[in-house]
Amino acid sequence: MKLSADVKPDHLVALIDSRAQKLLDLAPLRKADVSLATGDSSLQGLDAVMAVERKSLTDLLRPIFTQGAPSAEREVTP
Repeated sequence: MKLSADVKPDHLVALIDSRAQKLLDLAPLRKADVSLATGDSSLQGLDAVMAVERKSLTDLLRPIFTQGAPSAEREVTP
């Protein structure tokens, strides 16, 4: 997929998972509440290939420093 270099924020729609608890401030993007298969948010038209998963610092570091936990690579690989 090729994106035009002149994409403006008002042309984009942020998809926000309806189950997300803490939302990112995605202004000035328009927003749509949806049920995403993966992640807390994405962009309309890119949701099949891109997702943003919001994590606390503890959630991010736990797989790296916890013995016996899934590796960080498996955490982020589909």
